Amino acid sequence: MKKPLIILAVTASFLVGAYLLYDRLRSPCGEIFEQTVLNVRTRAEVIKTKGELFVGREKIQELTSTSQKVGQHLKTCCIVLESGRLNSDQFQRCIETAQSYEAKLTKVVALLDEAQTAKQRGNPDLVKEKVQQISSSLDAAESSSEQLAKQISELPHNQQISSSPDAAESSSEQLAKQIREISKEEKWEIIANPKLKGALGRLVISLPEDAKFRVDVYEPGGKSRLAGDYEGRVFELLPDKYDVSFYGARVASVPIQRGADTRMRAGVLNVMMNSRWDLYDDTKTSHVTGAYDSLRVGLPVGKYYMKVANVFGEVIIKDGQIINF
Repeated sequence: MKKPLIILAVTASFLVGAYLLYDRLRSPCGEIFEQTVLNVRTRAEVIKTKGELFVGREKIQELTSTSQKVGQHLKTCCIVLESGRLNSDQFQRCIETAQSYEAKLTKVVALLDEAQTAKQRGNPDLVKEKVQQISSSLDAAESSSEQLAKQISELPHNQQISSSPDAAESSSEQLAKQIREISKEEKWEIIANPKLKGALGRLVISLPEDAKFRVDVYEPGGKSRLAGDYEGRVFELLPDKYDVSFYGARVASVPIQRGADTRMRAGVLNVMMNSRWDLYDDTKTSHVTGAYDSLRVGLPVGKYYMKVANVFGEVIIKDGQIINF
């Protein structure tokens, strides 16, 4: 009787030890990533619902874009960690920066509640004070997002992690593919251009020759137009962030980097009708363009709504594709 009991006890001890070892060695990404991204999305949605009255639509749109980027950057950090190219300290810095962004959004939510209460009590001075605090907190959140983006850009994507050149190359290609998949939600991609000299970068519009479009470049969140052209395809700009507009479809905070091309991800809406139509953004409230007949329109990737005879139909523009409507 004693021998089976001893075997059972040893087996149980081995299983417990194996689980504890697995628990220690498994990637920390899953739970931390999911919880942080969920918290960021939740707070961003609350701010989107409550904040437009106090900070304006453009600021809210910018926040939505930034929050998506934080989630994408954190996922990239996880991928690089799981590939064996990131140590625990580097990963912790990614997490801390993302959580700092989350904390600043939490503060904005609290300030919005305070501003709403002050407004209901008829205290305009306090409302003004809270609006200033909200704006400062959103700027601080943007700084955290930019810091995380910088950390991601400095990750050791190209380090060797295998003694086998073939295995290392395969792993590198796989990692690059994963990161490309993550960045698909962005409305642009940055490509190094060794031919560019000096301090400039380029904004590049890649669309079929017969596509009609109007591109304008603005200061971030501003109304000052810096450049623009009908069917202009290349704009040389100083490194910075700009808002890029195709007709009324505006993409906020598009980065231009020195010695690189920022290619706008865009597609073509091929409208095949001879009656009045109007295209709106994904909120159905902001008019993008319209006409009374057929037209091939170049647009940034994303979701739009076509309005014909007071009825809306969803349109999804994909990179490099022609969508018939």
